[in-house]
Amino acid sequence: MNEDRRPSGLIIMVSVLLALVLSKVMLPDPLALLRPAMVPMVAFYWLLMMPDRFGLTMAALLGLVVDVLTGTLLGAHAFALTVSGYLVARMALIIRFWPAWQQSLALLPLWGLYAFLMFWIDGVTHRNADALLRFSPVLTTAIAWPLLCAMMAWASPSAEEN
Repeated sequence: MNEDRRPSGLIIMVSVLLALVLSKVMLPDPLALLRPAMVPMVAFYWLLMMPDRFGLTMAALLGLVVDVLTGTLLGAHAFALTVSGYLVARMALIIRFWPAWQQSLALLPLWGLYAFLMFWIDGVTHRNADALLRFSPVLTTAIAWPLLCAMMAWASPSAEEN
């Protein structure tokens, strides 16, 4: 494939920065339950579509950035993103070319795994974590996945061709 047909690193960085910003926007409690897990969703997208440009190392580094931004145990999000991202990367060749709604259903257990790992880490570290706030993003992320795929296909038309 031609190098000029691939999305630039700038598109990847902008999408990651936008996900970080959207994950930190303050929302009222009822709306906070509906917020998708933006950072894992964007990380999973790039792990699926561009595994050579956005690998597990980038997912781990992104997790560390989330840990610093949220004030959680350093390495918690990095661990959860790396473990669930590894499974996404293993499935990439299988589900990359599926329609977005089928990808969403296939990735649903992996978003659940990410949420479970974060909930487990909170429990091990004796941090109070609301189970509803941890697990409600699983469903809303699955619902938002086709929208993210459409926006990313518009922003970088060659990403889904890889």
